[in-house]
Amino acid sequence: MSFINDKSGLVGEIAVSKAIEDNFPKLNKGQVSFDSIKSAEGNLIPFFLDLLVMLVDSGEVKKEFTKFISKTDVWEKDVKESIVQTMVENYSNTFNFSGITDTFPIQLDIKNVDINNLLKVSADTKMGKYFYGEATNDINAVLSKVTSTGNASYGGIFNFNFTQPGTLNVNLLPSYTNVTFEKLIRDSFNSTRILAPSVLLTKIMDSTFGSLSSVSDKSYEWFLEQRKLAKTVEKIIDKETTTKTETNIYDNSFFEFTKSETEEIEKTAKELYDGVYLVSLGCGIGENFIDLNSFDESFTKINDIRPSLVKEAVVSFTDTLISNSTIGIGSENKKNVEYNIIAEIWKNLTGILTNMVVTNPFVVLMFQIAENLVNGGSLNFGTNSLVSSKIENFIKLLKGPVVCIIKRIYKVVLIFLFKKIKKELLKIIAKRLAKEQEDQRKNYVLILKTAKRLLENVNVASLIRGQ
Repeated sequence: MSFINDKSGLVGEIAVSKAIEDNFPKLNKGQVSFDSIKSAEGNLIPFFLDLLVMLVDSGEVKKEFTKFISKTDVWEKDVKESIVQTMVENYSNTFNFSGITDTFPIQLDIKNVDINNLLKVSADTKMGKYFYGEATNDINAVLSKVTSTGNASYGGIFNFNFTQPGTLNVNLLPSYTNVTFEKLIRDSFNSTRILAPSVLLTKIMDSTFGSLSSVSDKSYEWFLEQRKLAKTVEKIIDKETTTKTETNIYDNSFFEFTKSETEEIEKTAKELYDGVYLVSLGCGIGENFIDLNSFDESFTKINDIRPSLVKEAVVSFTDTLISNSTIGIGSENKKNVEYNIIAEIWKNLTGILTNMVVTNPFVVLMFQIAENLVNGGSLNFGTNSLVSSKIENFIKLLKGPVVCIIKRIYKVVLIFLFKKIKKELLKIIAKRLAKEQEDQRKNYVLILKTAKRLLENVNVASLIRGQ
């Protein structure tokens, strides 16, 4: 209960400050339902959104979303640095290639790299631009092409060669030698983007509406894997936020699901597989579909425009997303639906970003390279089990690094929202201080006027004579 009480106390303090700021006419509650306060779930993002609405209004939630997506180049560096540090700590911080470069080439089963079947989408097709963004700069687009063309180099670091029946040979370029393990990992991550805006928007749209994967021959089982990963992220956030211990222990049993969790996962997976989005109307649930073709222009802009104009393209995408998802919804419910869609995306953003990172073929490839160099062999994510997938096995085999990545991503999202909340709170504090100073000034002026009036009625000459 202390977790809920802490949130209630904070809201109470803000409510008082906001009321004072507004001179007590009314407290702007907007879309705030306070469900996030009563919730025992560890995810603080819905609570932060409610605070933001209290301080400003519901429209601010959408504005902050477009700002966050527009600044991926800033916070992506933080995420990548966290992955590099996690890999170095997990394997070795003194590892050096001198004398052991004969470890290369490394041979990998492509199925143990492409654990989410991304590389099966050709970078040269219409679908490719959604999954790879600017294909010429995306290492996954290069890997996808390698599976058909056979050979390619990338980033001044790697040479890739693909041979049937599914072996990816990874080698270092002759010009890239005598580097430390950390330098290889860091240079590799610096050579590519893992959270480009266009690819992130694709993932957001697909994770929320299923509109892309449902028309690209993805199976129900594929959607099931995505929902299992999302639920795993929720459980980790909940444990890290609500458990008051220095270090949480994660064994394989933690990554299993209860009957109710499984039913929830299967239900959402089926909705996404059908391409149906169940929108919250605020007073019930409505069913809607998203037309993929309407996003063509937005994605073209995001991939082609100058970086300085990315925000404009993101705003266009967000407006198109909301417009498409509210077709046929009455005006009395439209504002609620628009807010609920953006709030839902915010709530699930840590899971969406985690999916982009841990199922990214390039990221998995880097873990496989590290395993080969440090431990002398590859990780096998394949399974004969009917209940485990390659993604689930990846998480279980690398649970330490995966948990660290999830915590870092969650922190990035929280800090972004917290900075906005802090900014608005400081405005309130500044107004309160200004009001108190103004009140003090008025009191001082009143005292002077009163003194003047009194002095006007005093006979100064008689005072001097002591009469």
